[in-house]
Amino acid sequence: MIDNNDTIRMKNTAFFPSVPGTVDDVSVGRNTIIRRATVHDADQLAALAYRTFEEAFGPDNDPDDMACYLTTAFTPEKIAAELKDPAALFLLVVQNDRLQGYAKLYAGQAPQNTHLPNLVKLVRLYVNHASIGHGLGAALMQTCLDTVHQAGYGALWLSVWEKNRRARDFYLKWGFHKIGTDVFVIGQDVQTDWIMARTVAPAL
Repeated sequence: MIDNNDTIRMKNTAFFPSVPGTVDDVSVGRNTIIRRATVHDADQLAALAYRTFEEAFGPDNDPDDMACYLTTAFTPEKIAAELKDPAALFLLVVQNDRLQGYAKLYAGQAPQNTHLPNLVKLVRLYVNHASIGHGLGAALMQTCLDTVHQAGYGALWLSVWEKNRRARDFYLKWGFHKIGTDVFVIGQDVQTDWIMARTVAPAL
């Protein structure tokens, strides 16, 4: 759990090899760190990604559509390939040596018709359902913003399902604003996502 007395300490390692920046273990409270994922985390990360997506969206989607998406999006092989992508960065929340949440950042993508400079996409940000409300999501978001800023980018953007009110409210609280919409397909279901963005640093 993070509070006003918790400190965030960052060390010097590579973040997005194609650009300058830093990221390493971030202390966010007792027995809790946020660290960069490596390919050796692929199996555990795939299991966490599968579970947290199902927890977040399973109750509101057709089981067949959900199964189709989960079994293709979160295999260990697919996650390992994403971890090897030099434009991607995964951050893991580790509490008492167990993965409790993660975020994926991706450089080089930008939504259509946006004038924000130097964008990075927040592809995913999830924590275990039991950890919601204990500050881990907030700590993860702050680390994403700090990391993107330190890497020299100017803005962060994301997409969120229009029916996911909890997530929409979370992003609004963190200063994101709706700038458009996009489609997201789960199985046979075509859904509408909000595109949201916020600046994180002056344009370079």
